[in-house]
Amino acid sequence: MEHGSNLILGLGNPLLDMTITADKNFLDKYSLKANDAILAEDKHMSLYEEMVKNHSVDFSAGGATLNALQVAQWIIGTPGTAVFMGCIGRDFYGEKLEAKAKENK
Repeated sequence: MEHGSNLILGLGNPLLDMTITADKNFLDKYSLKANDAILAEDKHMSLYEEMVKNHSVDFSAGGATLNALQVAQWIIGTPGTAVFMGCIGRDFYGEKLEAKAKENK
C-alpha cells in the first residue's frame, strides 16, 4: 500500500464461528438448542474438541468489529484497506481464526 493511502482500523473482540450439523443426542449432551449460537466458556472445551474430532466443522471469522470490517473491505474493493486488531489464543482455534480472517482480505 502506498504512503498516504487511507486505512480503516478496527479494534475489537474477534470470534471464531464454528458451525456443524449435529443430531439431537449431541445437542442434548451439551444442553444446546437447535439453530442457536453460544459464546465460549471453559465448560465448552470438550464440546469444541468433539466437534473437530467427529464432525465436519465450518469455521469462519466473526465478531461485530471483524464482520463490519469485512463488509467495508468488500465495498471498498481494495485488498488491505480495512485492517483489524484484537487478541486471539496461541492454539488450534487461534490459528483457524487468523487463517479465516486472512481469507477475507
